[in-house]
Amino acid sequence: MKRVTALFLTFLMLFLAACGSTEQAVTTSTLWEAIPEETKEAAAEEAAVEEETAVPSKEESTDAGTDAAASETFETTAEDTTETTGTLDALMADFMTQHGLNESNFSVSCKNLVTGETYYYNELTMFDGASTYKLPLNLLYYDLEAAGTYTEDSIIPGTDTPLSECHYQSLVYSNNELSEAMTNAYGSYDVLKSDMRRYYTLTDEEIDDSYYHHNYFCSRMMMDCAAYLYANQDRYPDALSFLEQAQPGMYFRTYLPDVTIAQKYGRRDGYEHTAGIVFADTPFVLSVYSYQAANAADMIGQCAKLFYDYTMGE
Repeated sequence: MKRVTALFLTFLMLFLAACGSTEQAVTTSTLWEAIPEETKEAAAEEAAVEEETAVPSKEESTDAGTDAAASETFETTAEDTTETTGTLDALMADFMTQHGLNESNFSVSCKNLVTGETYYYNELTMFDGASTYKLPLNLLYYDLEAAGTYTEDSIIPGTDTPLSECHYQSLVYSNNELSEAMTNAYGSYDVLKSDMRRYYTLTDEEIDDSYYHHNYFCSRMMMDCAAYLYANQDRYPDALSFLEQAQPGMYFRTYLPDVTIAQKYGRRDGYEHTAGIVFADTPFVLSVYSYQAANAADMIGQCAKLFYDYTMGE
């Protein structure tokens, strides 16, 4: 329409110029009659096009705006979901950088016991498990008691200590002498390690053969043990009670003093680990393995706090 108007004004100026100094009155009808027919036809076509592309009415505009807003909301939600999914990865990347952690000295496995969400880093790498082996070891003996093979008063060969006290000393104070006696009394070491697999979810392909012949474990194995214990709390009430007493103010409890935590630590020759259950409003199981990490005990505590904050903030 603007193009036609310009043509019209141009023609009008030429027309007035042609009138010269005469004082002839120019009416609208006179001007319209003076416009060439081809200009009139162009104006009509231009107006028709503008009518087709006119701004919708208020009602039409509202519907269109709603559809656009819905589309925008969906896209934003999708972006937010992606960002949320990547949040824990980013948090852990920063955490590892701050503490100088990498595949050679760090492994972590965590599972949200409500949503089933898991986080793994280097979870299948075998480490010397130090004293964390005592968690599945004691579960095996509780199972033997349930099967009638032992009673809580049974004396473990090589000691004068009843089994109930062995459990207590092994899980609360990580007593090495009694735990080693329990290991020796079980039988063949590779059979012991094979039987421990009942508490893991790992496949044959995920377990290195060295596992069966050494005190080797990976963080996911201990995470699985903790998850198994959580799922079968009624079968192992003493184990839970003992683990809740272990290492007060240390490891997972360092920065979570008001949260009930059942944990088993291990420390030997530069290896320092902790695995257990964090009974938060949204409970989770966590297993942290480390080797020659700087200030490892505190690092493990900070790691537990990170997963706690992330889980509670979801």
